[in-house]
Amino acid sequence: MNSHYPVYTGHKNTRFPSVSERLLIQAAIGSGSSALEAWNEFLNQKQNSPKVRGENRLLPLVYKNIGLISGVTGLESLREIYSNTLLKNTSLSESFKYFINHLESHSIPFIFLKGFAIHLLYYHDLGLRRMCDIDFLVQEKDALRTVTLLRELGFSSCFPMKPNYPDPCDHSLGFVNTAGIIFDLHHHVLQAASWSHADQSFWEHSLETDFEGKKVRVLSPAHLLLNVCGHGLEDMGGYTIQWVVDSAAILKGGGLNWSIFVEQSRKLRLTSSMIAALNLFRSLDLPVPEQVLIDLNRTQLGWVEKFSYRFTSQENPKDNPYGLCNKIMLRLYGLGYFLKQGNRPFNLSSIYIYLRRLIGVSRLSDIPVRFQYLIKMVVRSLKSK
Repeated sequence: MNSHYPVYTGHKNTRFPSVSERLLIQAAIGSGSSALEAWNEFLNQKQNSPKVRGENRLLPLVYKNIGLISGVTGLESLREIYSNTLLKNTSLSESFKYFINHLESHSIPFIFLKGFAIHLLYYHDLGLRRMCDIDFLVQEKDALRTVTLLRELGFSSCFPMKPNYPDPCDHSLGFVNTAGIIFDLHHHVLQAASWSHADQSFWEHSLETDFEGKKVRVLSPAHLLLNVCGHGLEDMGGYTIQWVVDSAAILKGGGLNWSIFVEQSRKLRLTSSMIAALNLFRSLDLPVPEQVLIDLNRTQLGWVEKFSYRFTSQENPKDNPYGLCNKIMLRLYGLGYFLKQGNRPFNLSSIYIYLRRLIGVSRLSDIPVRFQYLIKMVVRSLKSK
């Protein structure tokens, strides 16, 4: 395979599991004695190492995977974590079930993303995967109507809405109510693919499934794997290894159309990230056809994708200028695709229109007000750290 493509090598990375994290993953998805051995080794290493990032998210799966084996260390604490996860997720699920009635009454189609989609397709047990929120996708044209519904039900946005919502260079906005229930409203599936029509294939190939007597839609296995990996690899601020275990459930579940996966990886400019993720999965003995990696390696990468991946894959987190550089690269993604829409020629007029949309103003006279708002957001962010 071409050497210039990223390959998982086992080193500690901001986005890939460390040695201790790999042991926890094996305990959660391994089989029989190998899972038990990984769990015992994980406990031994844990005595001399810091807590694994997102450890509690995987412990319910560890409980299910090795809980029936005699002599498991720490079984009572695992059972307690499973029970707490089940309780919290049930409350979250019931809240969204009520919200579905309002979406249906206003004829707003939606698709479950990430964790809840994986629950419906693979886990079938609300105690197995901790969910802080429920992610769902609506079409861009329905985003503002959905916001209105959420507000009518007592939800408020976790962050101030931008004047140009739905933001052409963003993908989601979280909403929370007084009970602490959080719904993450997506108008695009991924941050790195937040241009118009980027989600067309996600909608076209979505599947219908049952949710407590209601017919709902979820992403197809191929698109769900892109969703999980894409989010896990870009979400460095709140990194956990949950995305690896979720991906394992999808891969083991079968029915994955690899042709669509390769096609969409290329279209959404996620080729480098997906190659790195698939190499990691193969190192964990998960079913990834070698031909898929060969096909992805044949992709001719553009400079934007190469540059963006380099900025978000530094081995040392201290050397990773994610906060600024990756945001700039994501905006360049948007600029490139905005300029291509409608075969629009590359000219100063197109750049002006894009920048106006990016900043969120309709007139030049609005720019000072908008920058004042942006400065307030930066100050608020710094104070929260």
